[in-house]
Amino acid sequence: MGNSFEIISKKCKLFYNFFVSNNHNNTIEKNQCSIIKNKNIKLKELLLENDYNYNKKNKKYIELDEYDNDDFIISLKNRSSNNSKSIKDFEILRLIGEGSYGKVFLVKLKNDKKKNNKQYAMKIIEKENVKKWKQKNKIFTERYILQNFNHPFISKLSYAFQDYEKLYLVTDFMPGGDLLHKLISYGKLSEKTSKLYASELFLAIDFLHKNDIIFRDLKPDNILIDEFGHIKLTDFGLSKKFNCESDNSINDSPISQKSNKSHKITYSICGTPSYIAPEVYKVIGYSQEIDWWGFGIVLYEMITGKFPFKRIGKDKKKIFSQDVNFDLKFPLSNDAKDLIEKLLERDVNKRLTEPYDIMNHSFFKDVNWNDIYNKKILPEEDNLSDLSNNTIEEQLNNNFDKKFIENNIEVEKIECFQKNHSDINRDYSLFENFSFNEKEEIIA
Repeated sequence: MGNSFEIISKKCKLFYNFFVSNNHNNTIEKNQCSIIKNKNIKLKELLLENDYNYNKKNKKYIELDEYDNDDFIISLKNRSSNNSKSIKDFEILRLIGEGSYGKVFLVKLKNDKKKNNKQYAMKIIEKENVKKWKQKNKIFTERYILQNFNHPFISKLSYAFQDYEKLYLVTDFMPGGDLLHKLISYGKLSEKTSKLYASELFLAIDFLHKNDIIFRDLKPDNILIDEFGHIKLTDFGLSKKFNCESDNSINDSPISQKSNKSHKITYSICGTPSYIAPEVYKVIGYSQEIDWWGFGIVLYEMITGKFPFKRIGKDKKKIFSQDVNFDLKFPLSNDAKDLIEKLLERDVNKRLTEPYDIMNHSFFKDVNWNDIYNKKILPEEDNLSDLSNNTIEEQLNNNFDKKFIENNIEVEKIECFQKNHSDINRDYSLFENFSFNEKEEIIA
């Protein structure tokens, strides 16, 4: 093959050099279709088949994806690792949730070597939606956090894989559903259970902050409940990671020390509008303090079953001119009220945001943080603790929205996709290094 094409893009150079140096015997398969028929194929045709476009004006090959990030370079190596899972390895049981960019299904492995019939939650994301809404970096941030951090109250990635159309994130199934469904179903939690969940949530948030991560979307929907009634923080698509180095050694010590906050700031306006801290809208930069605002809202909702502010139409900024509503028909302890008022302080410089001060607030005075970290304390409500003896149908019917679990059409769509899916795990789009198997190295 001659060097008659002007290739300026670094990624195109890598693609070209790999192709020439490895002499692929005239064939590269993509979705079981040969796209190279002979050694004289034009490089332009090869690049176009792999999501590149030729810009005649600038004489460059440009990626069709919105991001031109050198961290995600094209590579053909290890694309078809035998260790990588695919959609065909799983049995699709039920739709259990849906978000802005994907649906969540209850699944289990077809060939379960451990024979424990373990269920998983599989989040399926359409690549076209990722590209359309420019969410590629957010998807990789979520995958990175789920894979790299071990904490008792943070969801953990079991598998990640992809095909030509979709991305898949597989985590442990949480049979208790999410906290929002619990609050809708039962109105509110006891202050004792609210304190337990607030303690577990505090440790999860503090852990993320120690690792230079801002969660940015704290709300009941993103707090899952496991079979023993403990919480798991999930959905890290809006999280901000300031660097790529983790320090899992801090797992061994849940006790936060003073002045542990990061001073790094970011500017993106993102999150669920009703839960966004006031400083985010000011476009002057914000940091980890916004998560403690969300923490205060969630604590209020758990104890009261209400939202702390009056919801005023679509103008969410009007929330910040209101005082917290403590005019309730049932009692709220003085300690809880004081903590919530300090967390929901609109002035970030006056807000209670120092982790050491939060965990030593009088609301938590009787909390043994080591017992919390080691999951020795269980919620007092029967509908929250020990769901392990319930059947899967009981877990679904009691803890998940019926509009999801009764939607068989979505399950049938995925099953149909499975039948027509190629077993060859090759993907030449721009999601390199997405795939992952638990306790194994990252698989491209």
